[in-house]
Amino acid sequence: MFYAKRNDAIEFAHRTRKNLEYIEEASEEWNDEVHPIVQLANSLLGLVVFPMARLAVQRFKELPLTDLEDLGWPKVHITLDKDSPPRTSRCASQRSSWHPTTTLYDLVRHLRNSAAHGRMTFSSDSPKPEKVEIRVEDVPPDSKTPHWKAYMTAKELRVFCEKFIELLDNTLG
Repeated sequence: MFYAKRNDAIEFAHRTRKNLEYIEEASEEWNDEVHPIVQLANSLLGLVVFPMARLAVQRFKELPLTDLEDLGWPKVHITLDKDSPPRTSRCASQRSSWHPTTTLYDLVRHLRNSAAHGRMTFSSDSPKPEKVEIRVEDVPPDSKTPHWKAYMTAKELRVFCEKFIELLDNTLG
């Protein structure tokens, strides 16, 4: 069996954060040759998606988004949040039942689907995070129509990723 520190979800997230910080610093010197917004989008996997998938923190299913906003987390602007067709599956436990996006777990699930299926678009090519709006959407399997859409600035996404890793560190030690 393979073992490396980077197989640990928290360690992988910390290394992803270091890489992101390095690219952010390098972008000041290298201008258009390195792009911090692209690195941020790539880092979403290492900072949020992998840790959530590997650790499946049940507490996040009970953590309301409104509580996070009260703690300084950025607001994710959800513009579409509707029922999707039920998934066809032989196993009843794999069928998804819809409910509105109200918890951190719900939000991260949608962000994961958006990132994994290339459903992210950017408002500009600016390297400045406050000048780039990132739109994400989640599309159910066997459909072409999104059932969930949201947006935030790249600056807000960066803060979200930082807060998420801090929360994992505090939750899991």
